[in-house]
Amino acid sequence: MKFKLNYLVWLLIFVPTFLSAGSKPDWVKQNFRKANFPAGSYVVGFSGQENYNEVKPEALLRTLVSSAKVYLSESIQVSIRSKTVKSVVAVDNDFEDYFKQITSSFSNVKLSNLSVKTYYDKRKKMGYAFVYAKKKDLQNYYQKQIKIKLEKIKYFIKEGKQSSSNKQKALKSYMNCQPLFRQIEEAQSLIILFSSHANVKQLIDYEQINTYKLQVNQAIESLYQKAQYTLDDVCFFMASSLKTQAQGKIQQVELRNFTYQDSKMGSAFSRRFIHVFEQNLVKNQISITHPSQNNSRSFIVASSYYVSGTYWKEDDKIKIIANLHEKNSGKTISSVEGKLPLEWAERNNIEYLPPNYDNAYSNLEIFNQDELVSGNLRLEVSTNLGSDNVIYTERDTMKFYIRTSRECYVRFIYHLADGSKVLMLNSLYIDRSKINKVYELPYKFTVAAPFGIETLQVIAQTEEFKPLSITKKYGYKFINGNLQDILANVRGFTPVSEEQAISEKRLIITTLQR
Repeated sequence: MKFKLNYLVWLLIFVPTFLSAGSKPDWVKQNFRKANFPAGSYVVGFSGQENYNEVKPEALLRTLVSSAKVYLSESIQVSIRSKTVKSVVAVDNDFEDYFKQITSSFSNVKLSNLSVKTYYDKRKKMGYAFVYAKKKDLQNYYQKQIKIKLEKIKYFIKEGKQSSSNKQKALKSYMNCQPLFRQIEEAQSLIILFSSHANVKQLIDYEQINTYKLQVNQAIESLYQKAQYTLDDVCFFMASSLKTQAQGKIQQVELRNFTYQDSKMGSAFSRRFIHVFEQNLVKNQISITHPSQNNSRSFIVASSYYVSGTYWKEDDKIKIIANLHEKNSGKTISSVEGKLPLEWAERNNIEYLPPNYDNAYSNLEIFNQDELVSGNLRLEVSTNLGSDNVIYTERDTMKFYIRTSRECYVRFIYHLADGSKVLMLNSLYIDRSKINKVYELPYKFTVAAPFGIETLQVIAQTEEFKPLSITKKYGYKFINGNLQDILANVRGFTPVSEEQAISEKRLIITTLQR
């Protein structure tokens, strides 16, 4: 038995910090925020916390502003996942595929033009932070950003054509377009998300972007003289392209597993690709760290940059997209697309589809409905291999860690590849002494069959959990009922006051045979 921000910099509009023992400002109240900042017109993030550690109020408020931003970011990512899976934006198949591709690289959404409010209650020693923006204002902002980046792309294409006699210079000009494409696509995703327009296809000219992208990719392919027939060929091209775009400024990056389409699921191909890709990054004088080399117990990440990506089947090719991100700002520093002949994977007997993919993706659709995010209760979950795009191999040791921002009860449910659901811990109580400290789950697991896509689901809430129907077998507690019934139970708590909160995190874990 065994048992997952981007390129934009926060431009903050600060309002004065309130330090008062008097009445709270209206925005602290949940009902006021709902009435005056309705979800249809605003994006909002809120965070409140007692000053447990007796830090200076200003320091607590800075922390709470960061938490409110993270809450807003996670809420947007949840909305994007929901909109993608439900195909709300699908006006035709091509557009739906385009939307799924441009949202699959999202890992860290950071918005611009946010307003910020903070308040500290001296008497109760409580701090509050509120960040918000009008969706219409954000739409206008990102539409302007797309126009600016399109002009840059046109300039680099023109520069590339004018440098045809100097292949290296021309290649660099065309490669400079790649991160701009990613930034445009991310902006397009947000425009679609923030819009109530019935025909969202009219909001973005994705066909124009694809035309420029095709032009750039064809130019790069013609200038890059080495053919890409093998995985090593593709990885060398992608690694050298990332290095060229970064202009030699990047010496070390964290390398995350690449996942299939928009699923966040790995595969045997993911494992093989990341091994070869790492070798080629090192050849380009980029040293590599892995989540497993970081201190998972403190959620500290060593490198300031990370590389992640996705891959898709496109005709008779496997299209691979790699993105180099700056962690603090979320900015896409460089991006590259490689195409591997599907025949290579077939000839080498390497499966590119995630194991049990159809069933796992069906469960993903269910999980993404009514997903929970709370600004009043921060929940972090990690494994000894990190928290993004985790892949374990047979006989590996699996460990889990959590950290919460306040006293709460925590429930761990592990959804195995064969459809079984195991209740690992039911009501772990995080008392005041453990707040903001890393807790290691008192279990270690050795990866064994059945292999496939699995999910660790962690729910934290301020109230005790409702009981689950379980059956004890092989020393484990198996949960009875289907996934919908279980989610209805674990997501059944609805906070009715600011003192109550619930939060949920899920890690998609791929387990593979050695």
